Amino acid sequence: MSKERGAQRDDLHGLVILDKPVDLTSFKAVKAVKTIFRVKKAGHTGTLDPFATGVLPICLNKATKLAGLVTGLDKEYRTVIRLGQSSDTYDRTGEVTDHGIAEFPTREEIEKAIDENFRGEFMQTPPIFSAIKVSGKPLYKRARKGETFDMESRARKIRIERFDILRYEAPELEVEIKASKGTYVRSLAHDLGKLLGTGGLLSELVRTRVGPYNLENAYSLDQLRELAEGGRLDEAIQGPDDLLGWLPEFAISRADYLELSQGHDRSMDELEASSALAGVGPLPRGGYVRLADRGGKGFVVAESTRAERDVEESPWVLRPFRTFKNGTSLL
Repeated sequence: MSKERGAQRDDLHGLVILDKPVDLTSFKAVKAVKTIFRVKKAGHTGTLDPFATGVLPICLNKATKLAGLVTGLDKEYRTVIRLGQSSDTYDRTGEVTDHGIAEFPTREEIEKAIDENFRGEFMQTPPIFSAIKVSGKPLYKRARKGETFDMESRARKIRIERFDILRYEAPELEVEIKASKGTYVRSLAHDLGKLLGTGGLLSELVRTRVGPYNLENAYSLDQLRELAEGGRLDEAIQGPDDLLGWLPEFAISRADYLELSQGHDRSMDELEASSALAGVGPLPRGGYVRLADRGGKGFVVAESTRAERDVEESPWVLRPFRTFKNGTSLL
């Protein structure tokens, strides 16, 4: 009998890095992993479109409490943009809505457009065919019924750290992208094509990395089933120590620890000016950090963020995510 069947496993907690196959929704991918591991709870940490493949971190059981940590990580993609046409979904699965009128640009012209418009921080308008919810329903479901929405009012600030051309053989443009959470790669393809006058859509998408988790360390569903058959599923699970081990760590005073553990934001400028802070380098602007009580009481995982999100003039603060007291389980 397959080991996918049998008693529920309440002792498996952690993160599984799945290499999601093509033509499978993220929801169904989670369901498949949940069945293989026989766990009660499982959830992914960032949707991958059905036609996309690659890294899909999935939290099991109590590790779902830490899903927000992984959701907020930067992501890397390898993708192919097809110039010369646009679609309603901004990718190859949609209905073609337009054929560009401009001649295909040179590689130098594309690089110039990317450098001037798609690097650093900027506002991005998401596609209407997205999982963003309005009145509790995903937009893509409402869009399929013909409903329309003002998407520009739902624009969000994103950050592109890398947008590099790997190959250009018109109409195909293969690129590598490193982006902040909330970035729609489909929108990058659409907006670049629009800017070039050719139109553009996403024809291939592989997520190669989410934070420290890369494609080389991901498991396919078939590999997970083989591990299940051999009773070796533990090999595929990143435990709680691994889940938090990649966070930059700093030592803070007992007073700062208590303030953060009680749910209060802490000014990063004030902490950096204080002799009570000790760590490797300055506090990062963006992402999560691990702040350990110098007296050994425990540590706080906090998000480095603006006091008012997306307001550039707003000061940077450490916003507590979760407190872990020494001697207690991380989960």
